[in-house]
Amino acid sequence: MALRERSRTEPDGAFTAPLDDLGRLVIPVRMRRALGWANGTWVRIRLEGDRVVVTTWDPTCWVCGTAHATQAHRGHPLCEECYRVLVQHHRLL
Repeated sequence: MALRERSRTEPDGAFTAPLDDLGRLVIPVRMRRALGWANGTWVRIRLEGDRVVVTTWDPTCWVCGTAHATQAHRGHPLCEECYRVLVQHHRLL
């Protein structure tokens, strides 16, 4: 018996869906709205035993520790000021 390839909402409110070819899963708009997640919201994904836990993450600057970094360099979150200094430094090299 083949599994259905469509997502669905369970009676308990849980969401069931297949992963796509790249392993991605779309979090339903109903759940994102309930959590206050808009486009661009950073999330943290971790394993807890056999569960995947997704929580919001407010990145802090990798250099100065300022809250809410909005840029990234090689995967490291940076605040606007540190990003500007980094870009300026690279231009001088």
